Amino acid sequence: MYHDRWSSAACRDFLHDGFVVIREQWSAAELVPLQKAFDQLEIQAQHLQRSATFNGSNFILRQIGTGPNSAIERVVWCGATEPALLQPALDPRVLQPALEILNGAWCDQLINQAHFKQPGDQVHFPLHQDAWNRRWGTALWRDRSLDGGYVQSVLTLDPMSSDNGPLLVVPGSHRAGPLVGQQRHTHLQAIVDQLGTHSVLAEPGSIIFFGPFLIHGSEPNQSPYPRRVLINGYARHLVNRRKYPGAGRGIRRQLF
Repeated sequence: MYHDRWSSAACRDFLHDGFVVIREQWSAAELVPLQKAFDQLEIQAQHLQRSATFNGSNFILRQIGTGPNSAIERVVWCGATEPALLQPALDPRVLQPALEILNGAWCDQLINQAHFKQPGDQVHFPLHQDAWNRRWGTALWRDRSLDGGYVQSVLTLDPMSSDNGPLLVVPGSHRAGPLVGQQRHTHLQAIVDQLGTHSVLAEPGSIIFFGPFLIHGSEPNQSPYPRRVLINGYARHLVNRRKYPGAGRGIRRQLF
């Protein structure tokens, strides 16, 4: 499940485990403009009293405890405000594996999100499938293939460690397929109890790929250091019919 480059072996692990980690693909120097862009998003968020759309990006804020302070949970289509954050979505280190996973010459980009986890901000995500967010099983999602027609990439800007709210995955859970209906949370918990969870640990500049049926989430950051990631998500061409927040509307992507 951990590899130094994208390869046929990495692809096999993705298909078997439902996710794969490609270690340290971005150098420290390459990460600097992305980290600076995240800093600028934080500065902009300080001027917002609540979740709001600014300059084509949707800032999602979450209240911290019962006090007056809020934290950034994520910035949806962050590249509209900070264009540097769109560049990795076009980079072959991200786009080539995505196209291979989706088995197509091009795809539609749906997601471009900056996720923040600062010390003590309590931001976390319960275990879920991305298929729920993509509206799988409704008229808004036209793909019924075994892979779900979607792949998500996560670029780590900081170390992802055991105590700073790492990505938590259930290896092999994707083989259960989409969990739908009123009993989906019950079914999800049964799969978690059976397969167990795995904390994804990664150095800065690593790329994590996973599909829409993998059960995953994350806990709050308990460390004194930030844990920030840049997420880009791709759908098989013309599968999605949903209008996404921010400026992202299913932009066609292909390698040149």
